Amino acid sequence: MKRFLYTIFSLLISVTALQADFLEKPVIRTHITLLKQVYRINEPVLVYFTVINTGNKPVTIHLSRDLHRNFAFRVSTLQNIRIKQRDDYFLKIMEARSRDIKGRPLTLQPGERFGRTIDIASRLRLTTPNHYRLTGYFFLQPKRTEQDTKYSSNNIRFILKPPLAVARIIKRHQRLKRKYIGKRLSAAETVDFTIRAKRKQDWINYFRFMDLHKLVNVFSVYSKQYAITPFTRKYKVIHKFKEYLKVFPAKKIIRFFVKRVVITRDQLTMGENAQVECRIIYKKDRLKERKLYYFSLYRKMDRWYIYKYYVVNK
Repeated sequence: MKRFLYTIFSLLISVTALQADFLEKPVIRTHITLLKQVYRINEPVLVYFTVINTGNKPVTIHLSRDLHRNFAFRVSTLQNIRIKQRDDYFLKIMEARSRDIKGRPLTLQPGERFGRTIDIASRLRLTTPNHYRLTGYFFLQPKRTEQDTKYSSNNIRFILKPPLAVARIIKRHQRLKRKYIGKRLSAAETVDFTIRAKRKQDWINYFRFMDLHKLVNVFSVYSKQYAITPFTRKYKVIHKFKEYLKVFPAKKIIRFFVKRVVITRDQLTMGENAQVECRIIYKKDRLKERKLYYFSLYRKMDRWYIYKYYVVNK
């Protein structure tokens, strides 16, 4: 009887041990690295994802042809605002649902590793310059639900900056801002600032010292539209007028210089006005044109605003 009980007890211990081995979570480690720390918007952000068998037993994983079933990422700002998936990537995931999710088996011996290079910019809406935190997740089996067992990687940070062309415009804008903004500009400096901004297509600064609601009266087509348009819709006419000014005249400014400035004061209101005479040289194809502009400005507080201009020698 004792021998029989001992045999039953031994079998129970063996079954329990087998169940423990079967249910034991494989011992693997995941690690992610980036090729650099600073990226530009619209360029690939390549992540090298490494999976390492750190246990003392072989581990079999199943890799799907759809990488998103085995590899997932979480990207958030340092304020913990999570970045959402791109629309085209979401549609790609939806389309892949109909495919077979059985993965190709791959066995890692103790100490072995394998890796994949994945572009997270093709997955996530990385469209805003900021500092970001990145974490990777790996699934031994092709992911079916969010409750599937996954292995978290280390956290790494990277910086996203504007595209290079945009960064150059921002740099020019900041340089102009340091030079002019905050400084009390004279009438001549205001005209100089406006023309320089147009040459560089810096439209924010180009319109900074323009009174568009008065300047629109210089152009007959827009002045008529502005006059008959209801007050609540006049902003639409101004918007069209601004787009027109960006390309008028559609020639390249080679150089310009202010020739003369005349300032007058209204004795009744004590308001100041200025007329700035400016020579502007344009290039159209192989021809050069020299035009003499007269800008009219008024002073409000410590700033001058352009409200009218005309050309003498067209």
